[in-house]
Amino acid sequence: MHQKLEQLVLLVLVLIIKIISIKAGGQQCQAITYHECKNIGYNETDLPNKFNHQDQKDVALVINQFTALIAVGCSSELRFLLCSIYMPLCLTNYFETIQPCREVCERVRVPCEPYYIRYGFLWPDALKCEQYPSSSENSICMDPKKHEVQSKPSSKLLINSRPSPLPSSASVAVATPSLACCHCNTSLGYRRLHDDESKKECSLPCYSPYFSDEQSKSMMNQWLAFLSLLCAISCAFVILTFFIDITRFKYPQRPIIFLALCYFFISCGYLLRLVLGHKNVACRLENPDDQQAYVQLVHVSGPSNCTFVFVLIYFFGMASSIWWVILTLTWFLAAGFKWSSEAIAHYSLHYHLVAWLVPCIQTITILMLKGIDGDSISGICYVGHTDSSMLRRFVIIPLITCLTIGTIFLLGGLISLMRIRNVMKIQDRTKTSKLEKLMVRIGLYSILYTVPATFRFFCRCLCCNATDEHHQYHYGEHNGQDAYGINYSYKHTKINGSKYSLPSSKQLPLVHV
Repeated sequence: MHQKLEQLVLLVLVLIIKIISIKAGGQQCQAITYHECKNIGYNETDLPNKFNHQDQKDVALVINQFTALIAVGCSSELRFLLCSIYMPLCLTNYFETIQPCREVCERVRVPCEPYYIRYGFLWPDALKCEQYPSSSENSICMDPKKHEVQSKPSSKLLINSRPSPLPSSASVAVATPSLACCHCNTSLGYRRLHDDESKKECSLPCYSPYFSDEQSKSMMNQWLAFLSLLCAISCAFVILTFFIDITRFKYPQRPIIFLALCYFFISCGYLLRLVLGHKNVACRLENPDDQQAYVQLVHVSGPSNCTFVFVLIYFFGMASSIWWVILTLTWFLAAGFKWSSEAIAHYSLHYHLVAWLVPCIQTITILMLKGIDGDSISGICYVGHTDSSMLRRFVIIPLITCLTIGTIFLLGGLISLMRIRNVMKIQDRTKTSKLEKLMVRIGLYSILYTVPATFRFFCRCLCCNATDEHHQYHYGEHNGQDAYGINYSYKHTKINGSKYSLPSSKQLPLVHV
């Protein structure tokens, strides 16, 4: 009996010591300084948290990974949910972790999880809702919209409580976070297109965030100037040679002249962009009172610098692809079917009709559909920068069609020339030198055209995927599709007045590099 009494006294002493130790050093609340978790309904937290994050810098590294999802505006409660998980509410006289309610998590997960799935990610374990208590179970948890969901009269953050020793201060109502659904990062040049907060539409900046410094702008202009001048000079030399002696270039070689003419005007489009300047071609002034408030042009139609540059680059670009097909066709007719130059030239009117009329129809259609957009890197205007369907219909499909047909004709002509060469070798070996030179020239020219053309095609395909996944969200609803408004950038995270550059999400370039 005496021994049991001693054990009981010892147990009571241990419990008292434990309670005193908890009271003395347990709940050490600290003010929230991480800017993403300010003004969410409470201003003190307790760290380390259940994920063993020791301080707010560690928490910032984690929450900053969700910056792109926050910028989407998929849920106005996402920021509150993240902060309540990683920076839980701290009450000096309550010692258990107060978690977000399951209902909050579910209201966030339903609209936001599709974005994760869209980009090939799994919903994070920390945001899986089944691990959090439900307010319907009379559990202690936080729900900023509990009263709003029930009767919508209150805009207070309340802690749902079960019968417990929770002090009355824990149920004090505090202000809720802003219910704005979408935020445009104005520090990177994004601007809201509408004053209505319910519309998730942000305009793209005039300059890409990654190419906005003066060194990048200068480098871009220097490369554009060098390549454009090189193309213009070489093409002008070919055209000048043709006019000096017109009879020198007969069919099947004459389409080369029209190819050179097309590329000369394409280079003029780029040079015109350099002369007019990036802002005067691909951008517009959003606010006349603010000379720095330039945003990227989208859905352009009608006369403008942007339209003129687009016509020069797109119209003559498509025409050059068709002249490439005509060139390979005439070579094939000459080599495979032994057509004479006169016989091929007899259909020259048809060649010109197809080569100039088809790009003209394409260009007019794009203008009618308002499919021209500015490019925030190069400053030119083209089709499909913000709409992948336009890019597929008016760039990718025409390019692959011309490249495929031209390559078939080219291979057919080369095979025919090889057969002729083999026959001539059997008859007289000395007469094959001119034919071999012709084959080398055709092969070299084909490589010089098909390799860059194939490279341009695959770049457009990759950019089309980029447009699908990362572009259309900036423009609100377009052709019945929802806007995403994701802001992929490097975001500066402020903690205790200091600045940490933390990557928020990997960005695919906003334009087609």
